[in-house]
Amino acid sequence: MKRNILQIYLICFLITASANAQWIQQVAPKVDIIDEIRADNYGNIFAVTNIKGAYFSRDDGQQWTKSEIGGDNHIRHFCFDGDTVYSIKVEYPAQVAIHRSTDAGTTWNPVFNGTISGSFDLNMKFLANSHVMIVTTATAIFRTTDQGAHWDSVTTGLPNYNGIYNMAAGAIISVDNVLYVGFNNGWGCYRSEDEGLTWQETDDQIPTKVVYTLFSDGSKIYAGTGSQLATLNVGDTTWQAFPSGPKRSKAIYASHDTIFAAGVDAGLLRSTDGGTSWDTLRTGIQTADDINSIAGGHGKFFVGSGSGFYSSADFGTTWLSLNRGFPGENFTLNSLAFSGDTLLLGTSAGLYRTLDHGTSWEFSGSGASTNNVFCIFPFQGRLFASYQGAVYVSGDAGRTWIPAWTPLYLSVSSIMSAGSTLYATTQNGMFRSTDAGLTWEDANGDKSFSTTLAAVFGGDVYMFCQYGSNPGTWVLSERDTNWTDISAGLPNAFTDPVKAFLTNAGSVLAVTQSGAIYSTTNKGATWDSLVTNLPTSLPVISGFQFDNTLAIATGNGPFFSANGIDWVLKADGLTASPYGIEPVAVHNDTVYAIADYYMYTQPVSEVTTGVSSKMSLPSSFALKQNFPNPFNPSTTIRYQLSEKSFVTLTVYDMIGKEVAELVNEEQAAGRYQVKFDAVNLSSGIYFYTLQTMGKTMTRKMMLLK
Repeated sequence: MKRNILQIYLICFLITASANAQWIQQVAPKVDIIDEIRADNYGNIFAVTNIKGAYFSRDDGQQWTKSEIGGDNHIRHFCFDGDTVYSIKVEYPAQVAIHRSTDAGTTWNPVFNGTISGSFDLNMKFLANSHVMIVTTATAIFRTTDQGAHWDSVTTGLPNYNGIYNMAAGAIISVDNVLYVGFNNGWGCYRSEDEGLTWQETDDQIPTKVVYTLFSDGSKIYAGTGSQLATLNVGDTTWQAFPSGPKRSKAIYASHDTIFAAGVDAGLLRSTDGGTSWDTLRTGIQTADDINSIAGGHGKFFVGSGSGFYSSADFGTTWLSLNRGFPGENFTLNSLAFSGDTLLLGTSAGLYRTLDHGTSWEFSGSGASTNNVFCIFPFQGRLFASYQGAVYVSGDAGRTWIPAWTPLYLSVSSIMSAGSTLYATTQNGMFRSTDAGLTWEDANGDKSFSTTLAAVFGGDVYMFCQYGSNPGTWVLSERDTNWTDISAGLPNAFTDPVKAFLTNAGSVLAVTQSGAIYSTTNKGATWDSLVTNLPTSLPVISGFQFDNTLAIATGNGPFFSANGIDWVLKADGLTASPYGIEPVAVHNDTVYAIADYYMYTQPVSEVTTGVSSKMSLPSSFALKQNFPNPFNPSTTIRYQLSEKSFVTLTVYDMIGKEVAELVNEEQAAGRYQVKFDAVNLSSGIYFYTLQTMGKTMTRKMMLLK
């Protein structure tokens, strides 16, 4: 046996499946703008956001889920035909896709995917039923009666300015098989009684002849125009302007004598007497001046706006914000911290705070920057927030902020404390403050660094640098002024960088990007590689810990452990997109985590269920894929035994010649890892075979020199 090339570590550990743990998605601090909402009478609501795609709700808006209509970030409209729902997607340069659902949006079937006369207009209006589909573009109205196989331009009866159509259609609706199109270019409103083949002007008395939107309750048609709100009795041709009401209405909804209208300048208004008098509605709506759509159904009324979705169960007197499930507006969540019961979020667009655990949010940037917030750190009753080129401090739970340090050339990625000393990580290494953030000084000692991450344990500062003139892992012991290189025994800083430092039972753990975990009890003088049950080559993102529980964020979801060896995946409630969820805080027995545009929570009791420090035996025989692979010159091979057995682990070349015997002995049930050093071998394909009494398994690996 070549004992000089093997290192064997035996650890038995517990594999525990996640049970009943569920992450709950919370409301983002500022959701994406909602451009359109459509509701049926069964509690189903469909919403189109400005840039994040289409969403649906099955419970009157209590919870929103992104619809799966195939790359639907470009969905522009929904429309109903009885119980059938149609959607239209518009993509540059001229691609249009229409889908249909007969099960309230659970599944979608393609109806049409192609171009319509080369037209591209993100403001297309759309109407569909079982035998005809109408699409308005900037140049014409198009119609198909064969599910999109042929599209015909149908403009007979419409004005033609010098042979160039400038449609600018504000809305299209169907009432009793009659089509109505409103134009916001000064053409007014036209109707068609033959499914769009020919058009006639409804009346030249419509105010300003600029129509932004149309709505019908079945007996009347309402038009939001460039001046007053106007109405037309179904079957008539003469419009009547309301003497009062909102100006330049861009959204209308009517039910019996109750009319809702959102004006560009007047906010949300309601009339309960058919439009004679109007009340301004603001209770519960954050910004009533940016309402884009109004709908009703299931005995409730809904609005979609620049601040999200709102619902009213009392005819609009009060409104409830319901944005759970919608993504944040075009910014990401970077950090999270508590000041008492006040929760603060650092985002790529500044700071937000909530006093009700995320039900409602307010911008918390008074006095601070609206730029990327990398870190929020509570210290001695104050909050520190780090930005590009600045650190701000707040003494009133984030209401107001003042600059504490303005290193304009530095990006302060994180802040931490060791006793009464504050440390800040930057691309130029570490800085510290011994006067609660009033002044800062270089803490790099006799070296220069570009710090990637750092952590403090018992007064000692551990730092990892992936780049710069001194890459690797370093420690600054308490009362020392210079850093000590502790990289020996850890992977290469470039190929498998450290992503987290954690501490457990007196040991400091370094977790690398691949999911390998190393432990030290002597401040990094030596490192031991831990044999864990983590999947091979995990994309680890970050680490976190609370009480006696360790956590790592990975591309597969968050893992939790009580000993650094046995890890339990807790990904229930997550979708494919936020699998990189990062646990970042614990407050009132709740774990808070962030991922992209979302915040998630889960009770500590659920997170720690199944997470135990007790270790048990594996239940099966297995040979793992070596890591790294390809490798040069060494790699690690892991395997597990479910029972005591005589074991051989042998490496062969391409022609079957044995080149190394790594194991040849009796071993107890457990998990093992072996380091294979191929420094004296040539590049090529090799095979390694694990054999026990009655069981054999072989895998392939590649040596690249």
